[in-house]
Amino acid sequence: MQHTIPEISVMYNFLVIPFIIGIYLLFTSIKKTGYKFVLLLFITSLIPAVFSGQFISIQRALPFLLPLTIIIGLGIDLIWERIGYKITLPIFILLSFYSLVLLYRSYFVLFPRERANAWNYGYKELSNFIRQSPDTNFVIDNTRNPRNYILLLYFLDYPPSIYQKEVNPIYKVDYYRSLPPETSYKFSNIEVRGIDWEKDPCIKQVLAGDKLSISEDQAKEHELEKVYELKDQQERIIFQGYKTNPEKKCK
Repeated sequence: MQHTIPEISVMYNFLVIPFIIGIYLLFTSIKKTGYKFVLLLFITSLIPAVFSGQFISIQRALPFLLPLTIIIGLGIDLIWERIGYKITLPIFILLSFYSLVLLYRSYFVLFPRERANAWNYGYKELSNFIRQSPDTNFVIDNTRNPRNYILLLYFLDYPPSIYQKEVNPIYKVDYYRSLPPETSYKFSNIEVRGIDWEKDPCIKQVLAGDKLSISEDQAKEHELEKVYELKDQQERIIFQGYKTNPEKKCK
């Protein structure tokens, strides 16, 4: 979700026409040295993205933008020559304005609404909630975001000098060749880990996570009391916090 902008692809739909024309020119003029170089670049620039074993990152496809732009430019240049600037220039201005409108809608209107969760929206607000209760212990679920402790450290302004004393010394000696990363972290009054439904409800604390971390049925079963809820602009629950009641649950 972080790799896309809503309703916008690599190129606008109207650029398909000059792209097709550019491809035609590329193959009909393949004997020319410059066109051979563009074709070679067009093919080889996709290799890093095609052979990636992971979900494609846009950085791996960035080299492809250069030959793509050149090919579209060839198509626009031919259209300019055949039709003339008196017709092409007004069309170009209108399409440019249309492109800016689409970009504004996608990036400034749809993007904050539809991609907020993908960009870790809510950790600043959650940190503010934690900061208001310095005497309360918190368990933050990290099942779907194993490294979310970094965001909490950042938004809580947790002193690096203190955290470096709390972290496992093994990672400070040889970080890149040390043991696999830890799955639980503890600093200040916060534990970041998966929720242990056998033990955690019997400890006086606040359990926090996304909608999947704590369901309504689990809250009822373990006598949890909701004390915090954060929603995005689409009214989807981003975070929710429940206070445990050991007196009721574990009496």
